[in-house]
Amino acid sequence: MFVVLSLSFLLLFASLAVDFGLAYLKTVEAQNAADAAALAAGMLLPVDVDDLAAIAALKETAVLYAAKNGASALSTENVTLGAENCGQYTSLEVEVSCGIELNIGKIFGVDFLHATRRAQTAVSVCKSMSGLVPLGVDYQQLETLIAKGNTTHIYLKYGGGDGDTGSYGAIDMDGVMGGGASDFETWLTYGYDGLIEVGENLLPVEKGNMAGATYDAMAARYNACTHFTEDGGCTAEHYDPDCPRLIKVMVIEKVGTSYVKVRGFAAFIIEGVYDDVIIGSYVKYLEDGDVETDTSWDSAGYGVYAFGLCG
Repeated sequence: MFVVLSLSFLLLFASLAVDFGLAYLKTVEAQNAADAAALAAGMLLPVDVDDLAAIAALKETAVLYAAKNGASALSTENVTLGAENCGQYTSLEVEVSCGIELNIGKIFGVDFLHATRRAQTAVSVCKSMSGLVPLGVDYQQLETLIAKGNTTHIYLKYGGGDGDTGSYGAIDMDGVMGGGASDFETWLTYGYDGLIEVGENLLPVEKGNMAGATYDAMAARYNACTHFTEDGGCTAEHYDPDCPRLIKVMVIEKVGTSYVKVRGFAAFIIEGVYDDVIIGSYVKYLEDGDVETDTSWDSAGYGVYAFGLCG
């Protein structure tokens, strides 16, 4: 008798373990679907609060990626836009529900368990960045171009013309004036590995045209693109965010003729290889990083944002 009771209890606990294991698996799948949907839709943040088409596209993207990850019941009503800054939604939440059919639970009158999993993504203005190239675009010029919608074919570095001793747009990233063409070419090719912060600190302007360094660096980056090969590679219309043609630059305020102050960051797709001129088209860029969800924006951020899961 004792053996029979022991076996019965063992079978009961084994059945309960199966139920709990199934419940755990279903909730993990729901969480994965919520994460995937939130990350995919979050790539479209920020969106203007009155841009109904963009909001609809964002929600439909979440539904699509939830379905790809096993949550086919997700609807646009399960996608909620969150924080609003400067007339834009900057966060979203996806809620995925799942029903779990039980086996042994039916003995106790419990046929199903209901579970809900949520994921939230957000963007915030980048206050510091690495990987920048030693170029700056004037903040007033960029704000005017963005307002007018003229964001293609922007000069990021001017040619030398008839001289080579003036300022042609290069910035000394490490703050030590006189790094010369060697530092400029390295930073232009690979990006500066140090951290540049928005704020009051001033960076010196590098003198000289450095045409050879400009051409060599831009040729290396432009030719290294391996995306959209049938369409000539990455452009502002279609680009891979990890493509070498995408460069991150400083948005600057000139202080006299020898220094600049960093006001923000912007991203551009370089459009070709020229002797001593760099021309690019402005694009949005999201970078994995710490998202400051409780901080109000004081500007549109010039299109470069920290992005990730939060909450």
